[in-house]
Amino acid sequence: MPESAVDELIEAYRFLRLVENRIQAWRDEQTHLLPADDEGRLRLARSMGFESWSAFTGVLDRHRAWVQDHFDQLFAANQDEEEQKSALAPLW
Repeated sequence: MPESAVDELIEAYRFLRLVENRIQAWRDEQTHLLPADDEGRLRLARSMGFESWSAFTGVLDRHRAWVQDHFDQLFAANQDEEEQKSALAPLW
């Protein structure tokens, strides 16, 4: 993987792990669900250093998109390699 992709994945992991920690610490329960109410959303956003829910979700969505994009590329590359191996198998 390119160094820039690794850096983005590390940054996303740290951010998402902190979000998970904040969500779970609030109610002391094992959950991964974002708050559904405005008060809970604002509490989470502020605990993460953001002034608003929309500012927080903008960064959250960026991290989610990075992770999805990098994993899509990784699995597509692996699938291409497998298809190439399969196509050559009869020749061997």
